[in-house]
Amino acid sequence: MNVAITMKDSADLIAACLFLVGVSLSMANRLTTGAGVKPKPRVILLSYLGVIVSLAIIALLVFLSVMPRFYTSGQGATAIDSTVQWISIVFSVAAALICLRIYCVSRQDFSGWYALGLMLFALALFFGSQSSVDSVLSWLGRITQFISGIYLLIAVVGSLRPARAKE
Repeated sequence: MNVAITMKDSADLIAACLFLVGVSLSMANRLTTGAGVKPKPRVILLSYLGVIVSLAIIALLVFLSVMPRFYTSGQGATAIDSTVQWISIVFSVAAALICLRIYCVSRQDFSGWYALGLMLFALALFFGSQSSVDSVLSWLGRITQFISGIYLLIAVVGSLRPARAKE
């Protein structure tokens, strides 16, 4: 159980960090250039590769018992698990608020859907942090996280449509 919880919460933290960095860079690009700048495919590929490598390293460290325990049988979540969860929630809320600010300025559909997806992601993390693994609230968090993925997918698919129309 500790391995699964450590992997999930670590992946949530990495996702929240990447969301925050992504929308922060987008906001900085909009402030300096006046419009959004698309990243190069190489940067995107390296980012995905970095996430995969990070999760592989975390998995290895968990299996080697190097990482501190996130969950103890009979006692539940540890303090480090709660800390990681709350940092993830704060980063996700910050990313959602920055993205909402971008939407208020640009009124682009992508930013609106993305902000909604990030808000739902933060809500899913909150639900997950407030419950045990098999509780109804935990399942509500999982469903909310699934729906946030749908919103984020709608944002991406919607942003590709205008790009294809220009070609």
